[in-house]
Amino acid sequence: MAGGRGCRGRRRRPAVIDFIIEENGETRRVEVRTVPVHIGRAEEAEVPIVNDRASRHHARLEVVGDEFVLIDLDSSNGTFLKGERIKRVRLTRGDKIEIGSATLTFAGGKPPPPAPEKVKSLVDLPGFTMLDDLGIGVLSRVYMARQDALSRKVAVKVLRDRWVGNVAVVDRFRTLARRQARLHHPSLASGIDVGEESGVPYFVVEYLEGDTVGARVRTRMAFETTEAMRILGEVLEVMGWVHEQDRTLSNLHPESVVLGDGGEVWVASIGFPLPSARTLPDEHAGELAFVAPEALPEPEAAGPRGDVFQAGALAWFMVTGRPPRVVGATDDAFEKVSEIPDISELESRSSLPSSVRGFIMRLLAADPAQRPENGTAALRELEALKDDVVAARSRMASSAKVVEERSADGPKSFRRSKKFIMVNRVITVTIAVVLNLAFFLWYTGREKNDNEPERDDVAEVPAPSIDNGNGSGDGEGNGVHTKTPTLQETERLAAAAWESTEESVKALTEAENYAEAAQVAATFSTRWAGTTWAQNAVDLLQAVQRRREEACTEALDELEAKIESSKLSQARGLLSRARALASGVKDKRLRDLEEKLRDAEIAHRKAEAARNRRPGPERGPKPRTGPERGTPTRPKGIPRSQWPKLVKRALASPGSADLRTKLLKSAADNGGAGKLATQFRWLAALDCGMKDLAAAWTALAGKEVKIPLRDGKEQVGTLKELQAGSLVVAHEGADVEVPISRVAPAEMARMLSGLPPTLDRYLARALLDLLAREPEDAWFDLQGARIICGDDADARKLVEAQLAELRKTGGRR
Repeated sequence: MAGGRGCRGRRRRPAVIDFIIEENGETRRVEVRTVPVHIGRAEEAEVPIVNDRASRHHARLEVVGDEFVLIDLDSSNGTFLKGERIKRVRLTRGDKIEIGSATLTFAGGKPPPPAPEKVKSLVDLPGFTMLDDLGIGVLSRVYMARQDALSRKVAVKVLRDRWVGNVAVVDRFRTLARRQARLHHPSLASGIDVGEESGVPYFVVEYLEGDTVGARVRTRMAFETTEAMRILGEVLEVMGWVHEQDRTLSNLHPESVVLGDGGEVWVASIGFPLPSARTLPDEHAGELAFVAPEALPEPEAAGPRGDVFQAGALAWFMVTGRPPRVVGATDDAFEKVSEIPDISELESRSSLPSSVRGFIMRLLAADPAQRPENGTAALRELEALKDDVVAARSRMASSAKVVEERSADGPKSFRRSKKFIMVNRVITVTIAVVLNLAFFLWYTGREKNDNEPERDDVAEVPAPSIDNGNGSGDGEGNGVHTKTPTLQETERLAAAAWESTEESVKALTEAENYAEAAQVAATFSTRWAGTTWAQNAVDLLQAVQRRREEACTEALDELEAKIESSKLSQARGLLSRARALASGVKDKRLRDLEEKLRDAEIAHRKAEAARNRRPGPERGPKPRTGPERGTPTRPKGIPRSQWPKLVKRALASPGSADLRTKLLKSAADNGGAGKLATQFRWLAALDCGMKDLAAAWTALAGKEVKIPLRDGKEQVGTLKELQAGSLVVAHEGADVEVPISRVAPAEMARMLSGLPPTLDRYLARALLDLLAREPEDAWFDLQGARIICGDDADARKLVEAQLAELRKTGGRR
């Protein structure tokens, strides 16, 4: 409800309003493209504030005539301008707004036309002051309002215009409102008032300050196991209570569960919104992925076991970050009604105990009789798994600590310095000497005790004599000596354990189960600390982390290439793998690509609609072309502030041809690269090198090829053609697309070495050698570039800097 829905699909407009935000010792600039402008901690806020003293929906900026007006949305800690708390104030350029510990400087702008979805003004209800529009649900548009009589925030649900004339839907809206108003539970949004204004019914409910489960997953990926099970337990508790009242939730999904800052969990609504699931609009069809198979024809007829399925689907979503079924349209849900979730999705989460996996799969059983009978029964089963969840959390915490300690050096830890190696050897030798000395002292003391005659006057308590099986006793207490293993024995045991550990880690890495592979390697290094094999485990752990980063980069590059080439269906298919690999590694780039894919899909649908629309006569005046007088010239191409990050990404991804082209064109259009001149010089050399490779691959069309890939495998077949960002290889009667981002950099450097040497080819080969982790080869290519760089100052500066870096890191001296 609060913070649950936003306007995420809006059409891009030129930036018209600027804010400069100073918060937590950092300064950032926010460009806003639409009005009204929402300020606060909510996910959908155009101007985000991160400090805890800001409310989620804190303030709103509106345009009234030609003026900007700032409105405080009854925030808890207030909005201040010039030291005074304000409710509504006109802003001028340079005004400083204080929200908690954040200071926002209003840099001004040109009032834009309102976005299409905001043309309609807020409704006017007697007794309520409308503060903000929170978004649109299936049945209603939801507003944040202030109840004037009690001066408190509430949420007002107003039936959407599309349903006002539908008698069945209107009756359904009123029935659900009255039903929720009669139920009172701390974890269920309380109904406050039901009414009608100008023939349109509305429902006033408790305002829930928090994020929905869906919003939390979108911003932070999947939940940690313990937190997911805690939330599930709260949901099952309120579900069981509702079942005791002879009611059902019937519409439980990630957007209907709200999480408060203090750990609160609320269910926002009860009851399926429409009389039939087949009438659900396609934009809300994703909610049907959480409905039980038997409930699709008539959602509320499924009873408590249907709710239990929805709780299982919610648990699946929290631990995997994805719904149990992918539903793109309402009809898809009915076609995929018998689709059983793949348990391998849960098995790939190494932190999830097997007992919890089995519990979630029982909740999602296709046969209702195999599920718990109601929410209370499901809660009892979950509580029985509490010890397993706690134990799994402890294991993951200890493994994460080992991984963090072992890899705290970052990328440099893969190339150990001489000082590090020497210190490591000294520590290993010291441990060996101590262990040998301890064994020697123990053994000599044992011999001395064996050789000493027994003296009754010395022993205060005689050692018991225990029969050893032949009627004789001994004086050793229990007749058993515990032998401490020697250093050599420990090494032998570690070597035996290492073989199976190495095979297991390699198998898990091959299956792209990197988290479990890292856990196995970390466990070995802890178990056999002090042996020479422990260092092997640390190196293997770092190799797993490096391979995961490479696989993540490959997946994101391939996804970006598909989006750039408008192969949106293939891109959507690649998204799940990219999410699994990028979680916790490259979250920011993944979110950028998800946003880019959504924008591309929206643009594609609009283009399809435009093509299908019958052409008609043009009406109205033709739009003016050319800039208006007095309009400032905007930078062309990619904004300069984004160049450092994007150039680094382009240099690390030789297959990103479109990104290279855009960056080089942006630098040319804006008068040069400035401080990044050397990096852009390397980028230009890489672009020339990749064009040479494209020509070489084109010449190989129709021939048998063997293409080495980054993951150590090879793609064998007949090279058919070179497409945008990929090679098409015919193999065993099928065409296989090999993204250039997957080709091993060492192979690309080898192909370039067969061409006549030029400065650009030397520089491109040096970069590819570094990507292939071949510093020796990079050294020689850079030396060749230094010889022929002549008057190219940027190239010379680049070469000297890279040679100095190689000397410093020990690549070549």
